[in-house]
Amino acid sequence: MMTWLRCALLLICIVPRAVHAQDGMQILDTVNVAERFLWGEKETVGIAFDASFLTPEARADALDLRQPLGTYEGRDLLLGDVLLDLSLDGLGYNASWRVIGPRALLEPYWTRLRERATSHSGIHSMGTRRFAAVCACD
Repeated sequence: MMTWLRCALLLICIVPRAVHAQDGMQILDTVNVAERFLWGEKETVGIAFDASFLTPEARADALDLRQPLGTYEGRDLLLGDVLLDLSLDGLGYNASWRVIGPRALLEPYWTRLRERATSHSGIHSMGTRRFAAVCACD
């Protein structure tokens, strides 16, 4: 009963603020994540990517887990630090992945990938959507 009450309280109090905090964009998905993915109510952003790459090598380059994203609160973060999940097809050209982390680092990452997709520099096409992240702490 207490767990159910906690979940209801989180959904009523926290999720609307998380949804509103992400640029006013309507967010339909909410994902429960470990506490390590949360960087503060206004700073945490979740972005889901679906991309078709021109070559398997371009896909490997874009999804290199050792890829530095920058420094946040004195900590150097790599793509692997903010990657929630990753799904690859067997042919080597498509990938879907979700990242959760500080807005200050993920928005420039999203911009770089969008520019590569626009110029067809390794990425044929790409779609993105934002989602709200809620702590699955219990």
